[in-house]
Amino acid sequence: MVGAKNGHKVSILGEAKTTISRGEIGRFQKMVQRAAQVENISLNDICQVIVVHNVVPNIEEYVREQGIHLYWSYDL
Repeated sequence: MVGAKNGHKVSILGEAKTTISRGEIGRFQKMVQRAAQVENISLNDICQVIVVHNVVPNIEEYVREQGIHLYWSYDL
């Protein structure tokens, strides 16, 4: 999906999970890096999004530290 941030084109990559772990977050980030290489775009031009139903607090904090936008499925 493509969007815009401050008039600049960005790609939006996301994943929806019931719950997530650090391993799944790492896998997602590798997928994002590969997409950036294939599309020949900067990682700064990719908005990373994970939608979850349930996540433990330390994993939620870790996701946000990684610069990934986290949304709760029941809030959408």
